[in-house]
Amino acid sequence: MKIPGYLLYCLLMLTQYSFAAETPGIYHIPPKTLTQNSYAEITCVVSVGDCHLKTVKIFLRSDPSALYKEFAMQYHDGLWILPLIPEMVQGDSLYYFITAEFDDFAAVAFPTEKPADDPVKVKLVRPKTKLK
Repeated sequence: MKIPGYLLYCLLMLTQYSFAAETPGIYHIPPKTLTQNSYAEITCVVSVGDCHLKTVKIFLRSDPSALYKEFAMQYHDGLWILPLIPEMVQGDSLYYFITAEFDDFAAVAFPTEKPADDPVKVKLVRPKTKLK
């Protein structure tokens, strides 16, 4: 079967258009551990694609049976940052997920699948003490 030149051209243009439209996403590398009762930060990068970003939020809890606390992340030099104060880093683990909301009411999350039910879990370790 021979494909007419204009049909091939249209197919090629549609393929290139589909690659040009970028899907929004959150890129984040969770820390392996955090030190209990210490200052730290959680960072991410948000790829907005063709959308207009409205807010980036993080939902935290230190107890898996507690309710999440919502915090707005701060933008600085291409990164979205949440500074953690010692009161936020207590217990055995920190559970969280990140969301990005857009003007058209679209949203993305990290982790992408069931973020509230299966959040990121970071082990909190005791601070190292000096031996006397």
